[in-house]
Amino acid sequence: MNNGLLETVGGEIVVTANAIKKSNFTWDIGINFSKWKTTVESLPEGVPNQYLDGFTGTGIYNIAPEEREDGSIIVYEYGQIRGGAFQRVNTDNGSFDASQPYNSQGALVINDDPTSSGYGFPLADPNLRVIGNPNPDFLVGISNTFGWKGLSLSFLFDIREGGDIWNGTKGALSFFGRTELTENRGTISVFEGVNASDGGANSIAVELDQQWYQGNGGGFGSVDEHFVEDGSFRRLRYLTLSYDFARIMKTSSLSHFTISFTGRNLLLSTPYTGFDPELSLVGSSSNGQGLDYFQQPNVKSYAFGINIGF
Repeated sequence: MNNGLLETVGGEIVVTANAIKKSNFTWDIGINFSKWKTTVESLPEGVPNQYLDGFTGTGIYNIAPEEREDGSIIVYEYGQIRGGAFQRVNTDNGSFDASQPYNSQGALVINDDPTSSGYGFPLADPNLRVIGNPNPDFLVGISNTFGWKGLSLSFLFDIREGGDIWNGTKGALSFFGRTELTENRGTISVFEGVNASDGGANSIAVELDQQWYQGNGGGFGSVDEHFVEDGSFRRLRYLTLSYDFARIMKTSSLSHFTISFTGRNLLLSTPYTGFDPELSLVGSSSNGQGLDYFQQPNVKSYAFGINIGF
């Protein structure tokens, strides 16, 4: 079966060093840096996209290269987030064309038909679009181990830069009015964008009411793009503190008597507003990263250990 052509470029660098090595003090450091990019160069003839995992609406897809209006080609990375989007300006004349590739930076197109129930609100794109890229720009792991007179301290920091996540949990909760997104319900707002009829700047004031949040403003409407977030993070993966008491015990029968304390997932810094940027709807599947829908987050854990050697 012809599944298309993929191309992978990138690499991994691992550096370890004994930064300090003295009789009573040591410091070992390790750094792992990786950057990989797999692009979809082609799919079988007549196949514009290929479902990989997730929901059939909001899911992970391989996307065939697309041609822009100016003739340039967009080549997508493996496993893009594809879902509902708002209409956005994607042509040189300042309008929306459903046959052209999605422009995530384009101005919103606003419904300015006063006879329509959606008057003053952004229009939904009739096509599913690429609304996010879950692949990180790069990954870094930094480990350190310090030793001093039988006392040892080691820890690992993990860094992920880039990688989008569809926060389906936030979308669903917004439908029920259970997120900060809906705190402005009932307020009057003007969506920044252009009118569908003439491309002029929108000035129509609308109420952000329950109908909006239980429609395209929430997670059960036809639009998903506003729940795609940056999944970058810095995490203290683990920290272990231990001491070998055999150094001070008056016995020759023990080679070591080590008591240790370990904590995992102690610190997390991330712009992601969900529970955890490492969550995945489909578990560890490499085909389905970047989808978060009511998954359990990584938890902090603590362990106490005793290791005895004779």
